[in-house]
Amino acid sequence: MTPENNVPIHLDPNRAFHLENVSALQRFKILDSAPEAAFDHIVEIASRVFSVPIVLVSLIDLNRQWFKAKVGLDLCETNLDVSFCTYAVRQNDVMVIPDATKDIRFANNELVKAPDGIRFYAGAPLRTTDGFVVGTLCLVDGVPHLDFGSEDRALLAKLAVLVVDLMEGRASHQASLEAKSKLEDFTTASLDIFWETDVEHRFTRLSSETMLGVSASANPWDAGLESMVGHKRWDILNVDTTREPWRSHLQLLDARKPFRDLRYAKEFDGKLMHFSVSGRPVFDKDGTFLGYRGATQNVTEQEQSRLEAERLANSDPLTGLANRRCWNTALRDRLNVDKVPPTGILLFDVDRFKDINDALGHAVGDRLLIDIAKRIVNCSVKTSLAARLGGDEFALLIEGTNEETVRSADCILQAMTRPFEIDGHNLHVELSIGIKLVGPQEHECDRIMVDADLALRTAKLQGRRRHVVYDPSMRKENDSRITLTAQFERALQNNEFELHFQPQMRLSNDTIVGVESLLRWNHPERGLLYPNQFLNALETSAFDIPAGQQVIDLACKQARIWQDLGTPVRVGINVSASQLYGDNLPKVLDDAMTRHGTAATMIEVEVTERVALGNVEKITSVLEAIRELGITIAFDDFGTGFASLSSLMQFPLDRVKVDQRFITDLHKNPANTRLTSGLIRLCHSLGFEVIAEGVEKHAHETFLRKQNCDEVQGYLYSKPVDARQTTDFLIKGKRAQEKRKQTG
Repeated sequence: MTPENNVPIHLDPNRAFHLENVSALQRFKILDSAPEAAFDHIVEIASRVFSVPIVLVSLIDLNRQWFKAKVGLDLCETNLDVSFCTYAVRQNDVMVIPDATKDIRFANNELVKAPDGIRFYAGAPLRTTDGFVVGTLCLVDGVPHLDFGSEDRALLAKLAVLVVDLMEGRASHQASLEAKSKLEDFTTASLDIFWETDVEHRFTRLSSETMLGVSASANPWDAGLESMVGHKRWDILNVDTTREPWRSHLQLLDARKPFRDLRYAKEFDGKLMHFSVSGRPVFDKDGTFLGYRGATQNVTEQEQSRLEAERLANSDPLTGLANRRCWNTALRDRLNVDKVPPTGILLFDVDRFKDINDALGHAVGDRLLIDIAKRIVNCSVKTSLAARLGGDEFALLIEGTNEETVRSADCILQAMTRPFEIDGHNLHVELSIGIKLVGPQEHECDRIMVDADLALRTAKLQGRRRHVVYDPSMRKENDSRITLTAQFERALQNNEFELHFQPQMRLSNDTIVGVESLLRWNHPERGLLYPNQFLNALETSAFDIPAGQQVIDLACKQARIWQDLGTPVRVGINVSASQLYGDNLPKVLDDAMTRHGTAATMIEVEVTERVALGNVEKITSVLEAIRELGITIAFDDFGTGFASLSSLMQFPLDRVKVDQRFITDLHKNPANTRLTSGLIRLCHSLGFEVIAEGVEKHAHETFLRKQNCDEVQGYLYSKPVDARQTTDFLIKGKRAQEKRKQTG
């Protein structure tokens, strides 16, 4: 365990991790919701499987842990200061505390010190598919458990995955019904047989208390038990004692040590039953070994529950296909041989599935996914595994020839040509399929899936509704991205990133009032690189935030330089999604302005529609904090089709930038003329100033003047240039303005 994992998540000085997880939890809208049978059944199963009195689905809120499902506990929530789960959510694996009184972190916990307090705890993190940890599935007992082994950990982790699957699918009524039907209400039927053996391990006495609810006096098994007297257990069962688990069991007996939970199965009256045996050695007062004494319990229902839980943990609750965990295991097993047999991978998703969800609702979307899954299964060869990896992403593992793999892809594409009829809707669905034909010496799962994904991307670029077989040339773009990512750290250290600036002119007085800062990379080997050559790689790397901070620092520094030169202008800074969704963007801006003595009125933050509309509530709070610093805010790329009027009104905006696509085609497309005019009037009616981007012709400027557009930006005035050239431009503009005043 790393040192930081010894600190509960809510007390970590760096609260970002906790706040990000809480934000992710709140998106589920599950806190303080009513009990749901699917979650309740999981804790019931876990209680029986692990033989513990308390099981909780614990969700970690900002200052409390709240129990979505619970067994053996009356409380609905506790504060985080007494929570074991605040430690467990920081682990990559299941956290096990065999005896809390002997753990320095918990020995003084009031829940441990209380009478009948907590002794045993095991918690599996609830990790969402996008990597956030929102709580735990945890086991609690008032007695220590010193034998909670690797198999127990693995099973608890699988049940935790099932909890996450239910959380992520609960918005769908159909997914909840599917999960509920699979988690039947298991009841435990117990059979306790008490036994004693002699020094040779032969039974000397056996008696049963209950069996399947039958009283001892009416128990028809008693006669069978009497016939076992004088025989050894393994002889009665006719097992090979040289094989596990019996070999280890006999070693314990020879060492005169106690044993616990020896499990075996035996068929009675055509029904396979499972038993758990525990015993301890018996000695007389002189220490002479007399034999063993113990009990045998019928754990058939418990074992069936465990097997069912394991099955559910490996299946998608919505479609019934294998889930990502099962897929990864199957693929790993397939590749874990010296020579991989003929194998094909199909990776595909539903083109524009989000549009269907948004237009018709998630219930229709879920029904569509279920029907798509059925058609996929019908196209599968006998030796293949169909999986839903998440969302609308599916995969097919084909244990067959290249020809069979391609035929399956053809079959799937053909199956999708028939429309889906769902709730009166006639839905036409298109798939793009990436195919990876696995070579005999290819053993790396991750690389194979990357290859399939590259093929899928290529299929989409080629026009969708097709399949494409992976070719090594497809890796060039991906390798280029990896190469760039490896160079970002050096670029930051060597100040290779620089800003170019494009002026923004106010039409009312033809004065330059602002500039937009645009990132460039002065690469030591490749020369000046533009954003389309590296920005996608940067924004998906670990260097996105540091690069964004460097951009803010450069912009604030340059704004102060122009202020000192007597040519003050507003400097616009584009911020990325990761900066906005982080927790310290306002502080980074404030620190940079303080460091360089830059007035807040000289800085403007630009936010694109696509980024802003990801989480309106979160973005609004960040923008409000920025605006409180005195910084203005511009909404970039407006009119590209993402923002609605209501969302526009939610943000604390000063300016709206009309996307250049409307301006560029003004002279070609009358519809753009009307739309641009309407957008300007709309923004003015809401109290926003308007900047038109992409102004390249005098005709554009003339039209925009007539529409009372506030500011313009584009190649008609200047392309983006470096700071020195921008300074020259500003000085010339200032002189021209002073000359106009003198002659005016």
